[in-house]
Amino acid sequence: ASRRIIGRARTGRRPGAARLTPDGRTLLVPNRDDGTLQLFDSATLQSLGTVAVIPHPDQIVVLPDSSVAFLSSSDGNQVSAVDLRRRTLLTNIELDGTPGQLLLKPDGGELYVTVPASHGIAIINTWTTEIADFIIVGLAPSAGTIDSTGQSLYVSDSAAGRLLPISTASRHVQPPIPVGRRPEACRLDPSGELLLVANQDSNDIAVIRARTGTLLTMLPAGSRPTDLLVLLF
Repeated sequence: ASRRIIGRARTGRRPGAARLTPDGRTLLVPNRDDGTLQLFDSATLQSLGTVAVIPHPDQIVVLPDSSVAFLSSSDGNQVSAVDLRRRTLLTNIELDGTPGQLLLKPDGGELYVTVPASHGIAIINTWTTEIADFIIVGLAPSAGTIDSTGQSLYVSDSAAGRLLPISTASRHVQPPIPVGRRPEACRLDPSGELLLVANQDSNDIAVIRARTGTLLTMLPAGSRPTDLLVLLF
């Protein structure tokens, strides 16, 4: 409201984007140059602890009950699982390539990790913190989004210029949807009816009807769009 800084906390070296746990109590900060995850009390910014994780951590997802965080790095082939209650490392999960994006099922039961170099998606059981399955889905699956029911996963295939709809129950890839050149970020609108895909090399955004997989239109965008946000009015 006042647009004034009301507190400060000292982090490790080269902190990345902070994440708030779903219960709103803990702030998580990945320190890239230290290879650590730092925990802060969100109300006071008091440091709660530091956990050594994979080198150069960046992405973070947290289970709905705020019990475990998963971290990935664009510089390695592992995903770290951290117990947030005991503030300890549970394990480092080995992948067959560098992870692209972490996509958590809404109920928290499965974590989908795109692995572009291996042409597929690693499916991690979040309760056992082990890889439960690996499915080949395309040439270079990179970014993705998942619907609110957790039944449909959509992944952009950046090398093939298409979006891949995937059933999370059967783990089968549905007919691909052609989009622009080098699709990356994709988002569902809050209604779940429209899919938006940012195409970096064709400088546009594909708008898709999710239910039918129909491409509705292509919207011109700036040079090399890298991310998408959906605003409600």
